[in-house]
Amino acid sequence: MSGKRNGKKGYVLVIILLCVVLVGVVLANALGRERPVSQAPGTAAPEAVTPVPEVETQDEAARPVAQPEEEPSAGTLIEENTGLNENLFAGMDYFGGASDITDTSFAMGKATMIFDKNAAPYMGTITVMYNEDTVFQRAVLYNSEDRYELYSSDLDTFKAKSQEEGYTNCIVFLEDPEAEELVAKRVIMDRYADI
Repeated sequence: MSGKRNGKKGYVLVIILLCVVLVGVVLANALGRERPVSQAPGTAAPEAVTPVPEVETQDEAARPVAQPEEEPSAGTLIEENTGLNENLFAGMDYFGGASDITDTSFAMGKATMIFDKNAAPYMGTITVMYNEDTVFQRAVLYNSEDRYELYSSDLDTFKAKSQEEGYTNCIVFLEDPEAEELVAKRVIMDRYADI
């Protein structure tokens, strides 16, 4: 009989010990203490790294911040090359006359015929929108030499030159040719110097 009592006492002690451990764990979590994490033998505990605050020195403060590259002023020669089709016209969506120029759009196919990226005639009129991200350029084409000069431009020059004789065509590169509203990412107004 005494063996049964010792066995019961052992169970009771184990249960009490488990309760004490559980209460300790609950209290430790409730008080916000971290439980130590057991580590694999032979590995060292990672040391806590305290971030070092960045301190600006006088040299850094005096250094100018790099500014983004500015667009060249209108009329600046930015490229001179040969291979009109391989270079200047490569990747274009439409080529032809621009008319009805407003502050946000222009029409193509109204005043003169226009051609699509496959150099096929496009029967109809399209409206091309533009915004502050649209790049305007001006090109002088030397067709007999298969050569061109590309100049930087701006919207005011585009509007003014489109009224001048010889600057009636433009090459249009669209942001998305499949979109419902056609927005130009680049417009090159051109004139032939030798025709």
